[in-house]
Amino acid sequence: MWELPGYQLERKLGEGGMGEVFLATQRRTGRRVAIKRLLPSLSVHPDFRALFARECETASRLSHPAIVALLETISTGQELCLIMEYMGGGDLRARLAHGMHMSTLLSTLRELALGLDYAHRQGVTHGDIKPEHILFREDDSVALADFGLARLLHTEHTERTEHTEQRLHQNGFAAGSLPYMSPEQLGQQTVDDRADFYSLGVVLYQVLTGDVPYRADNAATLLQRQLQEPVPRLPSHVAAFQPIVERLLARRSEQRYANGAELVTALDRVRADGLLPNTTIRTEVVNSAEIRAVSASLLIATKDALRRPQAEARRDRSSLMTLSLIAILGILAVSMAGYWIATNPVRVQTLLADLGITEQPGLNEAWNEARSLRQDPNQGLRTLVAAYERVLAIDPQHPGARQDMASLAGEWKDSIREALAGGNFGSAQTRLAEARQAFPDDAEFPALAAELEDRRTAEALLTSTQALLRSHGVDDVPSVSAAIQSYYEILRLSPGHPVARSELDAIADHYARKAADEVAAGNMDLAISALDRASTANPSLPEIATIRQAIQRTTSTLATIEQFLEEARGFRESGQLVSPAGDNAAAIYHKILSIDPDNAIATQGLNEVVARLRAMVAQRLAIGDFPAVADIVSQASAVNLDPVAVESFRQQLVAEQERVKAVNRLLEEARQYIRDGFLTAPERGNAALALREVQRLDPGNSEARALLRTVAERLAEVAREARGAGLNAEALQYLDLALAVVPGVEEWQALRENWGKGSANGR
Repeated sequence: MWELPGYQLERKLGEGGMGEVFLATQRRTGRRVAIKRLLPSLSVHPDFRALFARECETASRLSHPAIVALLETISTGQELCLIMEYMGGGDLRARLAHGMHMSTLLSTLRELALGLDYAHRQGVTHGDIKPEHILFREDDSVALADFGLARLLHTEHTERTEHTEQRLHQNGFAAGSLPYMSPEQLGQQTVDDRADFYSLGVVLYQVLTGDVPYRADNAATLLQRQLQEPVPRLPSHVAAFQPIVERLLARRSEQRYANGAELVTALDRVRADGLLPNTTIRTEVVNSAEIRAVSASLLIATKDALRRPQAEARRDRSSLMTLSLIAILGILAVSMAGYWIATNPVRVQTLLADLGITEQPGLNEAWNEARSLRQDPNQGLRTLVAAYERVLAIDPQHPGARQDMASLAGEWKDSIREALAGGNFGSAQTRLAEARQAFPDDAEFPALAAELEDRRTAEALLTSTQALLRSHGVDDVPSVSAAIQSYYEILRLSPGHPVARSELDAIADHYARKAADEVAAGNMDLAISALDRASTANPSLPEIATIRQAIQRTTSTLATIEQFLEEARGFRESGQLVSPAGDNAAAIYHKILSIDPDNAIATQGLNEVVARLRAMVAQRLAIGDFPAVADIVSQASAVNLDPVAVESFRQQLVAEQERVKAVNRLLEEARQYIRDGFLTAPERGNAALALREVQRLDPGNSEARALLRTVAERLAEVAREARGAGLNAEALQYLDLALAVVPGVEEWQALRENWGKGSANGR
């Protein structure tokens, strides 16, 4: 065995086309690691060295719990090595050989999807997902290994490495593992992130059925089968995964999941809908020795001190029932072989537990392990949740596990809120990422994520606003007006923000003193302008009332107010409601109210401005002029218009943008469904379904109406073809579908009546 300074090599773990992997111990730390070494015969070849260097670069970019961690790279002479985290739990094939519960499988898929989502967001596509590259740690957490074929999605690097890949391909080194390769990989077309989802779909299908969906001796034949044959159906007991498998294995990459988050949502829906089978998947034969071991454990179960009270309560149970069930074990021993799927981790033990003869197998061990891990402060959240999930997989109603899971979630929420309160956004982000993986169905964590995003936006806005005031000074009116608006936006994003509140108080105090000085100097116009800015920044500042009274005592105040009212009226009539800055109706009304807070005309004028803006927002949204609405929101906020009204405008804009986005997405989906021939089936993904949803979101949508007509006409055409071929029942079925999609078409109704008479007469 070769030697590597600083490491004690123990044994070879495996070997691939380019490298070999060894288990070793790092002498300095005593840590067990996996060393991936480029084969010496290849290390002299520049193309292989370049490909290996790319794997080093890729691995160094990635840091995620669901990706095997890179610890160090070594390049000495001809030796090229990656020092990786050692995954002591084996690969996916090994796990399946010993059995994997469906609940564990679902959790594993979620973690893999999140890992891929992270890698893709870093610009990295794995390119070679297969069971051998899905590894487990000893705590049952999963991680993707071997990014040797990964593609870095940056132009210069991609162009350089693609030339290397082409040369290697020409020399017989295929980029990927044949049964798991996507159609675009097999066809040597442009490959993006969605190729990874196809490969993951092959792995999922293989886990659920025992075989890959398509087999062939060469790439050309495999590609032909992928493009021409439908996705095979799953067995009935795992049919809940059929929609997920079909989307993962879609021929066209754009029909697959766009990202890992979409796949996670689909997986969570299986669990939330109660469709997850309570089964264990196993690939090894169940032998008679295992059955005898199960039987023996049943016979000695009552001797366990922890189970003695339950055993005493069961002593009067029928021994005949026990003997009969052990006989069933014997039958199972000779009948189970090959790819075995059994209900629950050990079928017969669970059956006996359900009958009250024993308790659920492994429950005490799982519960004790979970409690032990909870006492260890070094354990991560995912490890703790996985431990409790193992308990709940055995006993879904286990009160201790459920209570501890709830308290764990509560502790995590408190720690995130504490980090947010202290401005520790990095810590909050890290904890949120862990929590959303561990508790995907808890609605409070997405809300905390939104709060974190708002807080970050607020801090960035605070920094830029403070820089603006430092640059232009507090006496620069345009700058201070923009600053006041920004500070109020910060308070909207982060209610009670102490710095924003303090800065507003400082501005108010500055302009209140300035207003007092101008009153003393007899400059009433300047005093009123300064008072307006002070009251905008902090209307409750005590000094404002004193200054207001001083202004009101002057003989010119009433005339000034009348002048302002006339000016505001002119702005309203000309449409200058909230812009341009300073010369608009809302700004003048606020000036009046800064002098006379009870002025009914100014108050009514502001109400009229809000009403006019509300009508303008509705009008602009109706024609899809989103930039105009965004301008209205910004301008209304700048003049300190009613914050409730401004927030209403903002929410209307966001909702309408989301609606239009959904309509456009559904229309594109419908067009693709029509191109692919999915007119009214399958049930959860067809053109008619998508277009009906468009009509719900956008009644009267002309394109949806036209596309529905296209769908109906195609169905009617198929009906005529079926009728011509003598398939009368099928013809009636398709014609009924056409009329269901577009009711009331006289031609089709006449055909339906005619064909119905023909069927009744036996023709």
